[in-house]
Amino acid sequence: MKVLYLRVVFLLLVFLIAVSCNQDPIFFTIAKEVKPLKPRISGSPTKMVEFDGALYVASGVNLYWYNGSWGSSNLNRGRIIDLAVTKNGGEYLYVLCSTGSGVNTALWRLEKGGGWQPVGNVSGYPQILSIHADPEHPRLFAGARTGNAANYAILYTDDPSDPLKIIYPDTQLLSGAASSDGTVYYLCTGGGGAFSVNGTAVTPLIDNAGGNNNLNFMGMIQLEDNTILAVERGGAFYKLNTTTPGEFESASIAIDRYSTGALALWQNPLDSDEKLLVAGIQSGFGSSTSYTYGYVEFNLDSSGSLSSGRNDPGYLRTVSDNDRYRATIGKRPINHLYQASDGIFFASTQVHGLWSYRDRGNNGPEWNAEE
Repeated sequence: MKVLYLRVVFLLLVFLIAVSCNQDPIFFTIAKEVKPLKPRISGSPTKMVEFDGALYVASGVNLYWYNGSWGSSNLNRGRIIDLAVTKNGGEYLYVLCSTGSGVNTALWRLEKGGGWQPVGNVSGYPQILSIHADPEHPRLFAGARTGNAANYAILYTDDPSDPLKIIYPDTQLLSGAASSDGTVYYLCTGGGGAFSVNGTAVTPLIDNAGGNNNLNFMGMIQLEDNTILAVERGGAFYKLNTTTPGEFESASIAIDRYSTGALALWQNPLDSDEKLLVAGIQSGFGSSTSYTYGYVEFNLDSSGSLSSGRNDPGYLRTVSDNDRYRATIGKRPINHLYQASDGIFFASTQVHGLWSYRDRGNNGPEWNAEE
């Protein structure tokens, strides 16, 4: 009986050792968990823009700004749903608000050193859903629709004192805008493809490889070498500033996961030659409901041009501890990314507020909610 007892104890110990060995990665991941902080900016924040020397972002009815410390204001104009910045003689911050009256929205403009002014809309398009601009150039673009119908148009204004005007009807929702010279602009839409705009002439662009003109683009970004990239929902990047009129081309890089549309340029605060393009991801596992989120990186050379190679989670260079990344922002869907002038990297998450990567005195820098 004693021998049987000893055998049972021995087998139980072997089983426990085997189980604990198999669970090492889980225990290690748990060990990398950090205490979640209550976000200063909760919910699903807007994209981030720089205006008058500060980083601006909004959530709910509040507009927030950061220039080393945070300030905020309730604009009392409804829920803020988008931000954009233009330069046209002066510097202008545009704030898109939902007025709380059905489909109606209102667009407001703040001039640097001035006050808030309303921007007139186009009759028949009461619901503006997105605003986009190249922050170094004058033109503002807006994606709008007629009521609840899925009938979208692209609106624009060049002069801050002018109302919005229609530049392209019957398309899909505007998802990005960029310009390298302030003369020709490039636009992308979620399902309506991409366009070039010269003055008021709009040219739909065709994928020169697949012949598509209705790709579902999630976002757009301009690199330091003036290359303009748009990312498609399936994760492929395309170059929009091609020299061939009416066409765009594959950029030969891909996320290999679904794209959330979050795109940002990152530079190592300690090494100005280390630069990356960062892209938000959503990755499902087959038919499972389990997803991973966070972001991947693409290498840029010291001039800011596309280099080679993609850095996946586990090999990221924007963080000092990849396991801690996996336990924090790697579990969060990211809508927008931005690196502030002081080097701090920010992320607007889908429902968990604004996050940042900084040293909080807990054994090095970490991704956590911005306090």
